[in-house]
Amino acid sequence: MVEIIPKPIEQAAQWEKVLLYVLMFLVVVLTISYFLLTNLEERSSVYNQELEIKIAQGRTTQRISLEEESFEQKKKIETIFPFLEAHTLSLEFFEFLESKTHPRIFFSKLNLNTEESKAILTGTTDSFSTLDQQLLVFNQDSLVEDLLLTAASLNKQGGVDFNLEIYLNKNFFQY
Repeated sequence: MVEIIPKPIEQAAQWEKVLLYVLMFLVVVLTISYFLLTNLEERSSVYNQELEIKIAQGRTTQRISLEEESFEQKKKIETIFPFLEAHTLSLEFFEFLESKTHPRIFFSKLNLNTEESKAILTGTTDSFSTLDQQLLVFNQDSLVEDLLLTAASLNKQGGVDFNLEIYLNKNFFQY
C-alpha cells in the first residue's frame, strides 16, 4: 500500500552541521593559504635573483683579484702559524743570564734544552762564597723553578769549578 501521508524529512544532526561548516571553512583557508604562499615564493625568488645581480655587479675584477690575494695571504699565515707556536726564544735566556750572573763567575759551557726549560752550566769562580752568592741570586728569581748544584770542586789555581742545573718556568721560552 502506498502511503499517502508524507513523512517529515529527517533533519541532520547538530554535530554534522557543525562539521560541515568547519570543513568548508578549512577548505577556504587552505585555498587562500596556497595562493598566498605561491605568491610569496614567486616574490622571494624574484628578490633573490635581484640580489644575485647586484652582487655580481659589485664584484669588479679588481675586487675579485683583491679577494683572491687576501685568501692567498690567509693560507700563508695559516701555514706559518704552527711554526711560530713551536718557535722558542733562547735569546731571552742569554739576557737573563747576563743580568743575573755574578761579576766574578765565569761560565765555560752551556747546554740549553728549551723543550724541558733546562740549562746546564759549567763554570769557574774564585771562591765558594761567590758561588753561594750566585746560587742565592738565581734562587730568588721568579723565573727559576729549581736549581741544582751537581758538582763543585777546587781547581789547580785555587778557584772553584762547578756544574749547575737551572730549571726555568715552562713559559719562559714561548714565543
